[in-house]
Order: sequence, then structure tokens, then C-alpha cells
Amino acid sequence: MKKTVIEIEYDASFKKKEIRKTVKKNGRKLVERTKVDVKDPKCWEVITVQDNSNWMPGQRLTEAQFKLLTKMNSTTVRIGLPGQFRKHGNNRGY
Repeated sequence: MKKTVIEIEYDASFKKKEIRKTVKKNGRKLVERTKVDVKDPKCWEVITVQDNSNWMPGQRLTEAQFKLLTKMNSTTVRIGLPGQFRKHGNNRGY
């Protein structure tokens, strides 16, 4: 049986989310933005998958799903930083 090769990127920006509050000061309405921690962040993104249909490219994984994936003997997991395996924000391919 072939081993499944999965490339995963870690993106720490998904650990926090932005909350907007409207605050009245001096007769004006202001928007106050704060960053709050997410309870179960999905920081791991599947980039490519070879020989497996359980995981899809673009799927985001929680910490528990990532640990389960790395413990499996039938998979080889390659881990990278954002943009290492795939360039973000450019659809032209360069």
C-alpha cells in the first residue's frame, strides 16, 4: 500500500478574530476594534494530497485533527509556513 503524502501550511493569523464594537464618545459613534482568541482555531490548511480522498485541498484543520493526521502510519505529512508550498493572492501563477 502506498503512503499518502499531504502538504500542510500553518497560518497563525487564524488564532485570533476581530470584534467590532460601536462606542458613543462626545456625541459621535465610533467603531472600536479588538482582537480576541478563538476557542478552537483552524490554523492548518491542506495544500496538496496524493493518493487519498479523505482530505481535500483548501480544507482547514483544528489542532486535534492535525495531531491525528501526523500520528497515522499511512501518511507522510510535509509542514510549511504560509506561502511556502503555494503563493497566496496571485492567480496568474507567478
